[in-house]
Amino acid sequence: MPNGLVAAQNLIMRRDNLESIVRETGLVTTFAERRPPVMRFKDHLVASLFGETSAERLRSQLVGTLESKINVKVDNGTLTVSAEWSDARTASDLAEAARESYVKTRHVAEMAAFEEKLSILEGHATTLRDEVEQLAKQARSLIEQRANNQRDAR
Repeated sequence: MPNGLVAAQNLIMRRDNLESIVRETGLVTTFAERRPPVMRFKDHLVASLFGETSAERLRSQLVGTLESKINVKVDNGTLTVSAEWSDARTASDLAEAARESYVKTRHVAEMAAFEEKLSILEGHATTLRDEVEQLAKQARSLIEQRANNQRDAR
């Protein structure tokens, strides 16, 4: 399994990532809009008996639901992300958002690692540059000394 995919499932299924997927897909809104009519009727009955569910509570419920509805599979170096949902469009949106979140997370991690390596290399380059400058000064000093010694010897 390629190193980049080792942690794919953990990255995608982290709670903060699932919250981000709910936010980015607008799932709180589309959940109600795309709900099957029978389920909307049930939601209406529950709301009339117990009151409307707050957006925050619904968001939290949707995150919990995503934990069991998003499937991540890594096989032979291939990442497959799928989602089960009551409508195909939302399932597709969720799977794509989960895949994209993984790609973004990996990109950020790789860039951070690259920047750290670059910083280390720049530090080494600075040290080497300083050492070369010191050696150049010493060489100039030795050349001047020899030139002075040769002048004095004449």
